[in-house]
Amino acid sequence: REEVFGPVLCAMPFESDEDAINLVNASRFGLAHAVFSADEARAAKCADALDAGVVWVNANQILWPDTPFGGWKASGFGFEQGAEGMAPFLRRKSVVVAPSPAPERGYVA
Repeated sequence: REEVFGPVLCAMPFESDEDAINLVNASRFGLAHAVFSADEARAAKCADALDAGVVWVNANQILWPDTPFGGWKASGFGFEQGAEGMAPFLRRKSVVVAPSPAPERGYVA
């Protein structure tokens, strides 16, 4: 089985939300999923339970520049965009300067 890129609609019958979540999470892929429901609380619960790097609720393919995008499991090689996408290109450094005059002992805020 290969990861399918689309847009593609995969439809399967299911008995309950838990059944649908188990069917989806049984895949070895987890790039992105979309949940559509008139019940926002139900959709949020399902979205939280899905094993994917991105889950859209009542939408599909919406991304902003600061939205991290990437997959879980066998999908993707990490995350792009957002702080996670910038991290490999950054070098962090802390510069600590003692206050003048230096305190005799202990920490001074």
